[in-house]
Amino acid sequence: MEQNSSKPTGGNNNTPLIGRIRQYGVLMMVLIVVAVFGFLFMDVSSVGRGFGGQGNILGSVAGVDITRDELNAYVSNYERMGAKNDEQTRAFAWKELVSDKIFQIQAKKIGISISEKEMEDMFVGENISPVVMEALGGQADRTMLEQQRSNYIQIQQKPAKELNENERDYLATWKTIEKRAVVERMSSKYLNMIAKSNYAPGWMTNAEYVRNSRIFDFNYVRVMYSDVPNNEVQVSDQEMKDYIKANSKKYQREANVSIDYVVFDVYPTREDSTTYEMKMIQAAADFKVATNDTSFVTNLRGRIEFKYFKKADLTDPEPVKDSLFRMKKGDVFGPYIDSEGSYKVVKIVDSKEMPDSVKCRHIFRAANRRDMADLQKNYMMLDSIKNLLKTKKANFDSLALQNSMDGTSREKGGDIGWRKKGDAYGQNFEDFIFHVGKKDSFEIIQTNEGLHLILVTDIKYGKEKGLRLASVSEPIIPSTQTEDLVEAKANEFMASNRKIEDIQKAVKENPSLKKLSVSGMQINDFRLNEQVTGTVATEIIRWGHKEAKVGEVAGQVYPLSDPNGNYVSQVLVPVLVSKSKKGLATIEDLTVKQEVETAVRNKKKAELIAKKLEGASTLDAVIAKYSGAKIENANMVSYSSPFVPGIGVEPKVLGAADALTVNKVSTPIAGAQAVYIIQVTNKTEGPPMSNVPVARKSVSDRMLPSDSNQMRDIFSEALKDKLKVKDNRADLY
Repeated sequence: MEQNSSKPTGGNNNTPLIGRIRQYGVLMMVLIVVAVFGFLFMDVSSVGRGFGGQGNILGSVAGVDITRDELNAYVSNYERMGAKNDEQTRAFAWKELVSDKIFQIQAKKIGISISEKEMEDMFVGENISPVVMEALGGQADRTMLEQQRSNYIQIQQKPAKELNENERDYLATWKTIEKRAVVERMSSKYLNMIAKSNYAPGWMTNAEYVRNSRIFDFNYVRVMYSDVPNNEVQVSDQEMKDYIKANSKKYQREANVSIDYVVFDVYPTREDSTTYEMKMIQAAADFKVATNDTSFVTNLRGRIEFKYFKKADLTDPEPVKDSLFRMKKGDVFGPYIDSEGSYKVVKIVDSKEMPDSVKCRHIFRAANRRDMADLQKNYMMLDSIKNLLKTKKANFDSLALQNSMDGTSREKGGDIGWRKKGDAYGQNFEDFIFHVGKKDSFEIIQTNEGLHLILVTDIKYGKEKGLRLASVSEPIIPSTQTEDLVEAKANEFMASNRKIEDIQKAVKENPSLKKLSVSGMQINDFRLNEQVTGTVATEIIRWGHKEAKVGEVAGQVYPLSDPNGNYVSQVLVPVLVSKSKKGLATIEDLTVKQEVETAVRNKKKAELIAKKLEGASTLDAVIAKYSGAKIENANMVSYSSPFVPGIGVEPKVLGAADALTVNKVSTPIAGAQAVYIIQVTNKTEGPPMSNVPVARKSVSDRMLPSDSNQMRDIFSEALKDKLKVKDNRADLY
């Protein structure tokens, strides 16, 4: 239910807190090949020139500038899709922009272009661009496409000064669609060329088929690394540095920082809660005498439900539900604290015995819900039929037979029988027949499939009561005074603890202090964790990169707003733990150090285990040397599956088992979690290869994914270094 997010001030403090108005949201969005292109269909050599000087240039790809205007165009497209213009949206937009630049440059290098004829074909021909289809809702017919294209061309030919606002918007939208479509087609051509070059020769296809169709069983003994005490193996800094150098490709890093931060949580006080409670006690008294529930609820940003709720449907505590279902129409209950932690007042608007099932007839018209003209046409048809039925100028049977597009019910006069909860026609259909519709009533309902003219013919009632409720609620959030007190406490802590050693000592002496850590933060990152994201995270990360010295505590605190309540939920005090330049990672990065230390320690443990197992030529001999070990078995193992039953993902074990002959005992295998000694007991070859094309495609797909989105990401990342992508956003935003 909607909530009133106003809050008490808790005093006469008129000083605003820094960052009080900040709000953050998490963008849940899938990036696809055809998403968000702009300002790209131009001569590559001129991109980014003449747009207002160096301050407008955010970076480059292969020496081709990326301008602020280009990025803003991408961000604007995301905004039209419902995204907020925040750090996360700009990061997604930047990624897409760079990727598009890369593929356009690569496509132009090898002579890929789009002709005028192909351009026409992308809009109204046989190979309509997915970008165009997406822009028109995915179901545009050819007539509609031709009309839209014609309108675009006509408006394009008009002098700019004669265009009205709608025409300018229409022109801008279709210019963007055109540019997106061009880049998508060029990218697709480039990736298709790569995909076509991905070929598995016969010998490779046959070898991979034989290997992947083979099934084998083996016995094994494993000695877990955790069985060897850590104090038996010492790992020096030099050994870790040597390991990083030996695995330099894996440990290449962008410039990054590690940051600790102390969190001061802001919780509502007892006084804050009492203030809200008193406010809601008054709201309950006013609600009881209100003559217009709709106006009352609207003024307090509450909600009136159109549905009737059974007792089991409510999420309130059981005593609250019991009380509500003992009340009668017009009664008011509350305030009480609901499951979301808000004070809530509820009024019984109505009650009724709930239907168990409803018998219906319908006349169905398929309609594209994104095409307003199509919806309107079909709605008007059903509305005319509804008037004929209400005035009894025609009967439902004949009208259903003549007009319904439901082939199953049409021959039965539109009868679709008894309907229960969870109806296949969807939530809108179910909501009408169970909560709104009355016997012999007509209504036109829209579902995902189209429009339905529904006639309720009979209702079977169950034994459960349903309540229709109106409610107002008030979240219990900290007052302005409470926020200021916590911020003052955080400022005092920051002023008293200026070095990392001070922070560590303070946390050790006061266990109630909450200290969190993040590492590997690059300069354009925008998230410390799921809660600390957006502007605050960006400011802290850039402080670590551009201002702070290692071991230094920030000279200010960072208030973090709760995205749902628009109040300060935490105040952060950050300290810079480490700073690493671009290049090979170092053990100063605590995350890297932990990973490398574990890898080196396990490697040394594996050497100790292998040395102890010298001379053990059977599995029994192995368990004789390690009393805690035992002989286990893995059956029906295949090289085609990375998962080994009973073991998990251990590629070295899988490879050794495939290579060993039956009954031969392996040498010690240093896996990810343990040292293994295995003995293959059985191997069964698969059937002869019967479908070479399918087998070849299987091998090819393992070398290069067939999914275009994955291909795009792989090649975009692979080409970034080659094309010398430069990113200067942090210096300009």
